[in-house]
Amino acid sequence: EKPGADEIPKAFTLVNPYPNPFNPTTTIEFHVPQRTMISLDIYNATGEFIRNLWSDEIDPGIHRATWDGRNSNGKLVSSGIFFCRLTIGNAEVMTKKMVLLR
Repeated sequence: EKPGADEIPKAFTLVNPYPNPFNPTTTIEFHVPQRTMISLDIYNATGEFIRNLWSDEIDPGIHRATWDGRNSNGKLVSSGIFFCRLTIGNAEVMTKKMVLLR
C-alpha cells in the first residue's frame, strides 16, 4: 500500500494525464476532497465530445480512469490533441491536454 493512500485530498485536483503523449492508453488521475457528483469527459481539439469516462457520485479520495483512445462508439480515434475535462458538481471545471500518437 502506498503511503498516504488513506489520506483525503485537501482540494479538487486534476493531475496531468500520464503517459503523455500516449499510445495506446493514458491514465487520468483526480483528487476529490468530499463526496460529490463528477463527470470526466474527453474532447478533441475542436471541442467535439469524444467520450464520457466517468459520471457518478464519487467518494473522497484519489481516483484514476484510463482512456484507451476510443470514442463513445468504441472506435479508435486518430492521432491528435485531446482534452480531458473534469466537471465537479454543477460548477467547477478542470481541463488537461493529452496527445495521442498512433
